[in-house]
Amino acid sequence: MAYETITVTVGTASAVAYLQPETTHGGGKRTVTYMVRRGFGEAVLASFSGGTAYTGLGFLWYEQSSVKTGRVYDTVTITFSDSIAYAYPPPGGGTPSTTYTARTSTSEVPLETLTNYKTCWNYDLYGWWDTVDISTMPSTPAWWATATDKSDATGLPQAGEYLWSREIPPAPESGDWVLLENRTKPGVEAALRVRPCVVETKYYTSQSSAMAGLSQSGKRKSPGSYSSLSTEWLVTDVQVNESNGYYATVTEYTGADAWDTDLYPAGS
Repeated sequence: MAYETITVTVGTASAVAYLQPETTHGGGKRTVTYMVRRGFGEAVLASFSGGTAYTGLGFLWYEQSSVKTGRVYDTVTITFSDSIAYAYPPPGGGTPSTTYTARTSTSEVPLETLTNYKTCWNYDLYGWWDTVDISTMPSTPAWWATATDKSDATGLPQAGEYLWSREIPPAPESGDWVLLENRTKPGVEAALRVRPCVVETKYYTSQSSAMAGLSQSGKRKSPGSYSSLSTEWLVTDVQVNESNGYYATVTEYTGADAWDTDLYPAGS
């Protein structure tokens, strides 16, 4: 089809529709206007159909149209979208197919929550000595670089004991704490945790059916065939958008090794 002009027929009569220069394009949409002899506007509309991509117009999908009848000419306005997600349902009725987008999301978490956490990352290690007997001067223990908690350092001010601390500890009643090792990641108390994230867009013709998805927010539920990307999933966001005669429920799923079943109930 040549889009600068369109020849249409009504009965035994024919007319030529001309593309007008006031074509607009923006926001993912393009609107074109044709002028044709009065009585032929509907025939111009019949040249376009829903669910079809028109490469001559920049690979745009037909969305909606209108005809305004004047004294001499019909003005035909047609809106196209650059994505099928904006367009009318496919030919034959129904709704567009459910779509999925996979990406990652990040959030800050304390260092202590990381599976490979080491206490020496963000704590200094001190050892006690009595300041009189040089033989009580402590040395760095073997577990300093591998400890994952503070259980090996009791903090008791006595020979052979150690203290993990982020600040210079106060002087004990007897002896003193001597700094043995500085933290290995100074100034770092949190890290970015990368999680898989799946966004599902599902279409409905019923508003109530689309709105039902809002009840799943904050619940444990898997994103269909994308479930294998993570061990467990949580619905972290749900939105419902109305567009062109149908409703789109956009559901965000965030993955994790585990979601607390006491805090997050199972979805449906």
